[in-house]
Amino acid sequence: MNVNVREASLTRRSVLAAAGLISGSMLIPDTLYASDAPLPSASNNSRRLAVVKGHANLARSELEAVIFEQAKKEGDKLIQSLNEGIGNSKAARGRPYYENVYGPVTYANSGYQFVGGQPANGYSFSNGGSIYVELTGGPSVGVSFSFPLSFGGAVGVSMSFARAVSSPGIIVNIPAGGRKKVKANIEYASTPYTTYYIDAYGNRSVYAHLHSYPEVTGRDFKVVNA
Repeated sequence: MNVNVREASLTRRSVLAAAGLISGSMLIPDTLYASDAPLPSASNNSRRLAVVKGHANLARSELEAVIFEQAKKEGDKLIQSLNEGIGNSKAARGRPYYENVYGPVTYANSGYQFVGGQPANGYSFSNGGSIYVELTGGPSVGVSFSFPLSFGGAVGVSMSFARAVSSPGIIVNIPAGGRKKVKANIEYASTPYTTYYIDAYGNRSVYAHLHSYPEVTGRDFKVVNA
């Protein structure tokens, strides 16, 4: 089924906080800030980059640099808090401290799922029509990131999914004929990192395996019979 997708301005909503494993318990990273920005143009079922904190039309390498820097900000905030608890004295000889080691940006997909907020029996337009879709703010979906084992291995997180809204959002055209519903496949990206504790003698141990707050980085749409 061909779907004509064009873009409108999208207000990003914060997705559910992603969880990193810490000694068998869960750490909830800080919530990211929402931002307003136009999305790049897209054709039907195209895997195109979405907005990451107001950055549009980025090449994949540029996008990964933005995501990596966000992970560094999150990690630095954690390190600052931990080091303050021991005097924040990495420079002082003989004092313990914490530091982070970062892995590569890693991607995961939700798989095609129905966009939230649609009528139970779908849409019907005698001459075709359109709906707006927002990439976040809908029902939660499970996404599994497979990080390198040195960064904790696979971890499953609960993420906010796409939903139908009045406006603004991504415009998905619904063809005429029968009742239709919209499915979306959302791509997310996250950066794994390991926080190490270094004692006063220089011995290193793992304090936590974490990952950055996942970002929406791509999306596909398709229209199916309701």
